[in-house]
Amino acid sequence: MAELTATQASSSKEIAYLKQEVENYSARVLELEKANEIELEKSTAAKSRESHVISEKLKEKELHDKELERLRKEKKELEKTIDDLNEVCLANSILSNSSW
Repeated sequence: MAELTATQASSSKEIAYLKQEVENYSARVLELEKANEIELEKSTAAKSRESHVISEKLKEKELHDKELERLRKEKKELEKTIDDLNEVCLANSILSNSSW
C-alpha cells in the first residue's frame, strides 16, 4: 500500500510538472504568435510606406517627363522662330543691299 501511495504521489508530481510544462509552452507559443503578428504589422506598414513612396516618385517622374516634353516642344518652336527671323533678316539685308 505504501508503495502504491508513493507511486501515486510520484505520478501526481509528474502530472503537475507536465501540466506546468504545457502551460509554459502555451505561453511561449502565444508570445511567439504575438511577436509574429507585430512583425507582420511592421512589415505591412513598411511595404505600404514603400508603395506610397514609389507611387509618389512615379508621379514626380511623370510630371518631370511632361515638363521635359513641354520644354523640348518650346525649344523647337523657339528654334523655328529664330530660323524664321533669320530668314527675314537675310531677306531684309538682301533687299537693303539691292537698293544701293
